[in-house]
Amino acid sequence: MHNFLRMSKAAGGRFDLVQAGGGNSSFKPTPSTMLIKASGTSLSDMTTGSGYVEVSLPPLLELLEDQTLAQQERRERDQKVAQRLGAAMTTVGAPARPSIETLMHAMLGTYVLHTHPIALTTVACHPSWRNILASSWPEAMLVPYCTPGLDLALAMRQARKAAAPKAHSTEVFFLQNHGLIVAGEKVEELQKITDRISFQLEAVAGLDLSLYRLAGRVAESITNLGGEPVICQVCRDKEILDIVARRPELLIKRPIFPDQLVYNGICATEVPDLDDTAPLQDYTERFGKTPCVVLHVGHVFLIAPNIRKCQDMESVLKAHLMALESLGPEAQCLCDEELAYLGDYELEKYRKKL
Repeated sequence: MHNFLRMSKAAGGRFDLVQAGGGNSSFKPTPSTMLIKASGTSLSDMTTGSGYVEVSLPPLLELLEDQTLAQQERRERDQKVAQRLGAAMTTVGAPARPSIETLMHAMLGTYVLHTHPIALTTVACHPSWRNILASSWPEAMLVPYCTPGLDLALAMRQARKAAAPKAHSTEVFFLQNHGLIVAGEKVEELQKITDRISFQLEAVAGLDLSLYRLAGRVAESITNLGGEPVICQVCRDKEILDIVARRPELLIKRPIFPDQLVYNGICATEVPDLDDTAPLQDYTERFGKTPCVVLHVGHVFLIAPNIRKCQDMESVLKAHLMALESLGPEAQCLCDEELAYLGDYELEKYRKKL
């Protein structure tokens, strides 16, 4: 379960891999059950107790074999599929519903990660997508565009049948005008393949997405320190970046008002080399919490449980930096006693979790 959530949040926090509520993930804890991202949920929002639903696999696999569906009008068929997906849920009365792409997950391996890498999607929308992708990743299965849902699942099944036998259990699907699916038994392998494909196709697509890969590395390092999966967002706010370019030392100033502490911690931590996690460890040992804001070679990274929280952090950070720069040496920071009290104040802890 931990690996499933970690994989989901790691992908959901990367803009180069997933945008908005796109993409999905699944995990089969038993041969007859599957946990899959709930419809309308972002990958980065998934937690131990929310963001996914459990479904029974046998009725889903039976659905893929139902020949009568092909004879029905498209919209009527999709409505019936949605009803049967809901009926396959094992949690009665759950408010969430399975992703529309549940069927393609049902027929694949223990772990499935479906993303929309910008580099891959760019290439997959090109007229010569087959030739380009076949030469870039020969073992991948190429699936022509189909509407997400039953049509796509059946097209993927056909691609599997037509593919040559694989030397390993991990499967890779390139979906025309859509995205990427990687399925297998090991989360680490799925993540590595997803990253490698995205990186390899950046040059082909004429893109530079390196900042988002750096954000992924920051998130991984802090997750390893704190235990709970987090995401990391690249700060793109021009006013913040302009202030940091002029006065980088303001990022390590202590808070001048409570919200800065609640949302962004005591101060930012600078990490000159992402291969050296000592600054992150030092901050954690000193303050008893992992960093919320990281400065790396002029780039500002925001770390939180989900994207919405990162957006809140960014707005508070901007207000803090604007005030600090305006006040100059006259800025009065909150005293240590007040910071310690606020840091342990239950109402503030609750507000931070919202």
